[in-house]
Formats: sequence, structure tokens, C-alpha cells
Amino acid sequence: MVEAKVFACAYGYDTVAGYPVPLPALTIVGEKVDKLLAASEILREWGCGDDGDAVDIEIVLRRDGSYLLGMQPNLRRGMYRMSKDQDLQDVIFFGGTWIKKIVATNPILVQWKDATRARLSPVLISLATAQSKFGIPQIETVKRVPGALTFVKFDLRIASEEESPDHLLIDMVDDRKRSLGKPRVAKPREIAQRRQRVIDSAFPVSRDRVRRLDLHERLVDHLKVDQITAAQVAQAAINVQLSREWSGLDHYPIDDFSTEAWWDRTLERVEITTLPNLMGQIDLAVLARQLELDVATVLRGHGAEVSPKFNNNQRQFVRLGYGGD
Repeated sequence: MVEAKVFACAYGYDTVAGYPVPLPALTIVGEKVDKLLAASEILREWGCGDDGDAVDIEIVLRRDGSYLLGMQPNLRRGMYRMSKDQDLQDVIFFGGTWIKKIVATNPILVQWKDATRARLSPVLISLATAQSKFGIPQIETVKRVPGALTFVKFDLRIASEEESPDHLLIDMVDDRKRSLGKPRVAKPREIAQRRQRVIDSAFPVSRDRVRRLDLHERLVDHLKVDQITAAQVAQAAINVQLSREWSGLDHYPIDDFSTEAWWDRTLERVEITTLPNLMGQIDLAVLARQLELDVATVLRGHGAEVSPKFNNNQRQFVRLGYGGD
């Protein structure tokens, strides 16, 4: 987009097949046809041909009458293209942001600002060239680039500098330094929810075998503790199964434990129903011990005191929010 020498945007309304009324149309105007076509191909690769919200487009109306136009890949959709199963991977996604300052704000953008906020409001995005006079595009010369992608975007965000004085686009253009703050710490309930998602995603066969063997009910009866969740039992049984696969031991030796190796093995492991059902070979005493180890590990990570009695630890585990639903 930089090499395309974008210098303006055109605004209006246009008809789109499948929509009953003309849509607001935002046309990005540049000088270099070949570079606009190259940008169009990138947008197509991101998935904008099927889903216009695969790209994020933001407009910030500034106090001095100018505005900033920012474009970047949508974070969530970009991460999905990199990794279909994000419950098993912590994806770090880098996306470049193209920002263009437009010196004058057309009044139609103020109208769109209110309209896009008030309701579901699709906007047609396209690329075009135009001739300019004294830096101003001549509207009669605006022509869409033949073969370039046009797409409908539902999540066009328009904000004013008054509303968002700390907007990221303003920070970047004005070269303002922003503190990233401390890393966000996951809440106990979020950890419980992720436990269930990982089981559902990576261990569906093992999960169903645990359920068919009634291991949850049997373990609750064995330990005489009512607050144990089905997800906890499934996790404990899967941990025993993986430990036996990887180390030959019931409980993976903590001295040889590596989080990175754990995830690498999990990612490479594929569950299929034709594998031997080894869940039935896990004694309740072994399963109970693994459950104790799992709960104690979580409590230590939380900074809580671990009791010699499992009942006390389980109650604290649930009270802190790690038990989930």
C-alpha cells in the first residue's frame, strides 16, 4: 500500500449483489495499479474474498480535521490461519499495520461513524486509481482497479480523537511511547475452562473412554469427596496414560518434566478409536494419586498452601475457582 502511493479515499454508495439497498462504499485511491493489485492479492490470501472482516480497517477522526486510516490483518482470523487448534498452542501473531494520514475529513465519514456504531452496517471496500490536481483527486477520474478484490466489511470501526485520545493509531503516528504493562494472568475459572477445551480438542477418545468406564463416579465413591469434577478425573486419567506412554511410569517424573516437551508430544499425538483401550487398566488408587498430584501442582502455582489431606486441597481448589462448572 505504501508503494501504491495511496493519497486519498473516495466515499459514496454502491449496489452490491444480494443486498437490497446500496451500501456505503469506501474506495482507497492510489497511483500505482500494479502495487494496488499486489495489495489486493494479499487481502485475498487473508480470506477477504469470503470474509471481509479478515482485515481490520480503522479510521480515527483527528481534532485538526485530518484522519488516520489503518489496515491490518484481523488478529483472531490470522491466528486461526496459522494454527487451527489454538487450545494446544500459544500462538504469537505478528501483523504489520499500514497507516495513512488523509489531510481532510469528508462529512460523510461523520455520518458513517454514527451509523456503523448504531447497527449492523456493511461497507463495500475497493481499490482505485485517480488523477489528482494539487494533491486533490478528481472525482470524475476515479476508476476501480480492474481485477482487484472488492469486499464487504461489517466491522469498520470509526472513532474520534476526542473519544479515543489514546488510540493506537495516534500513538504510532505521533510516536508516543506506550507502556505494555504486566502480562495478564489467567483467572482460575479460565484455567478450568481451558482444561476442558484441551481435553475435548486433543483427547476426545480418551475422554469418552473415561466416561464409559464411569471413572468419575467410581473415583468419587473411592475418595468420598463430592466436589471432584468430571474434567479433573479425565485429566488425571489422561496424565496417567501419557506418563505410561512416555516414561513407563504411572506418574511422570517431575525432575524430567518439560512443559515444551509435554506440548510437543501432545501436538504430535493423534487419538483414534482403533488404539487399544488402556483406560480400564488404571487402578483407582493410581488415578487417585494422580488427581492429588494435579490438584497440588495447581495450588502451588497459585501460591496456596498444600495440605497433607486431599480433601482439604480439593475444597481449596474448588473455592479458588479451578474446579470449573
